[in-house]
Amino acid sequence: QITGDRPMRRQDDPPAAAGKQVPDQEKVVEAKLSPVSEEQIRTRWPQIINELKERRIALGMALQGTLVASVQGHLVKVGCDNEFAVSSVKRYRQDIQDVLQKNLGGRVQIEPVLVAPAADGGIGAAGPKGSSGTPVDEHPVVKAMIRELGAEPL
Repeated sequence: QITGDRPMRRQDDPPAAAGKQVPDQEKVVEAKLSPVSEEQIRTRWPQIINELKERRIALGMALQGTLVASVQGHLVKVGCDNEFAVSSVKRYRQDIQDVLQKNLGGRVQIEPVLVAPAADGGIGAAGPKGSSGTPVDEHPVVKAMIRELGAEPL
């Protein structure tokens, strides 16, 4: 509504600080967070997976066969050895980003990428290995998922 020559402010409008524009809170937070180094992420990736496993065991298990493929500024490409891991990273992207940000103190964007099997026994060569060295498809949790949910290997 307009009264006289000044528009009337509605109660739900944010107040203007004496004619100054109020900065967007998200932009202020973004400016304080710098990109993290590839070395930091690669070094702490196993810890990140363990913390995520404590929050969501299925996500932690899906991430066991992943690696940090590359880091470009704020973008972290997570190398996944199967489509299930790719879909898990997409589904829980915000959770992963939050844990990375908390642990590394920098803003990150996560993007899953499907990686080819390595000839040296790395991701996908003879099947992904869990932290115990057991092939992932032989892990008790994965076996239970296959048995109970009807999951199939890709």
